[in-house]
Amino acid sequence: RSTLFPYTTLFRSLRFSPASLAPKTYLAATSWDGEVRVWEVQPSGQTKAVGLTKHEGPVLWCDWANDGQVMYS
Repeated sequence: RSTLFPYTTLFRSLRFSPASLAPKTYLAATSWDGEVRVWEVQPSGQTKAVGLTKHEGPVLWCDWANDGQVMYS
């Protein structure tokens, strides 16, 4: 089982993937500790961690390209 919490960091920005990736749905979260995490959100609401990227400083924002193939942070 995977969940969004209990992470000890505060998330700064949350973005769901665009409809172009349907039927899959992803949630990206940025944080003050420089991490960008991505989860696949199941229809049941359960989440599965699918990605993690680290930056050198806080990540204040993220967004997806319209086709969902790229995420910017």
